[in-house]
Amino acid sequence: AALAQGTLDAARLRVQAARAPHVEEDRATVALERNRLDARSLRARLDAAKRSLAATWGSDDATLDGRALGEVSADLYQLPEIQEFAPLVERLQSNPDFLRFVTEERLREAELRLAATQKRADITIGGGIRRSQETKDIGLVASFSMPLFAGRQARSAIAEAAARRDLVGVQREAALIRARAELYALYSDLREAEARVAALQATVLPRMEEALKETQYAFERGRYGYLELVDAQREFLDAQADRIEAATQAQLLITEIERLTNAPLANP
Repeated sequence: AALAQGTLDAARLRVQAARAPHVEEDRATVALERNRLDARSLRARLDAAKRSLAATWGSDDATLDGRALGEVSADLYQLPEIQEFAPLVERLQSNPDFLRFVTEERLREAELRLAATQKRADITIGGGIRRSQETKDIGLVASFSMPLFAGRQARSAIAEAAARRDLVGVQREAALIRARAELYALYSDLREAEARVAALQATVLPRMEEALKETQYAFERGRYGYLELVDAQREFLDAQADRIEAATQAQLLITEIERLTNAPLANP
């Protein structure tokens, strides 16, 4: 909108000086109004996003602890120093998704030990006194019981428990392989996004800004027409949008990597 306003001011001066047709001022006016409408639409989307965010903690309006959500002060383009890939792989072990496998493996080990104890037959010996109602006699009674084929039944239970324990290890290894592949994909995308942000900030945007200034200067003096100026503005704004998109993608990738590794990505 600020660029469009500057273009309108310059076009109006050209028209007043009879160096350009009046249609240039009309086109610049339309462009300014369209940019203002876009800005108004974005503000409405921002307000809706704030309310949606506040709804996650049960607030009906965009407030937190009774205070309105203000402007975000973080720097979108400030990316942390990225570590090498190998330390990130080591951090996967501390992810809660993998710690649950350790708990489950301990449970299966306990089941295996319990099954092993059943290999020995439980011998039951009992005794007591019995009185016969017919003869009025009293006698001592002893009992002895031992399950048959206890060892054979225990071996099948032990094999089943061992299989369940081994299955946990296989599932854990499979999940770890998938997580490593996902981590590598995220890491590669982050490196690419980081390089794109750096290139746009260091090379592309400064040159595009300088080209826009030169085009603006030439337009004000009648050497360039309205279309040349609009093209230069569009290219400059597209480069800025590319930087925003690349930096946003990098921040989202950082969040995913930190979630997967259960630790901050930045070096201490």
